[in-house]
Amino acid sequence: MAIKTKPNIKDINAQRLFELKVRKLRIKDKIKMGVVKYEKIVAKPQPCPPQSVKR
Repeated sequence: MAIKTKPNIKDINAQRLFELKVRKLRIKDKIKMGVVKYEKIVAKPQPCPPQSVKR
């Protein structure tokens, strides 16, 4: 892995797409596990803003 000085736009977009995929998979898993847990996720109002990514 190269040392990153500036965040690449491509890298940021790839990361965002990957996180969206992971989130969708997690939501699918939670639907399988139970609707209640899924509703807890949906109850959170933030729709994944692109700038502030949770770390």
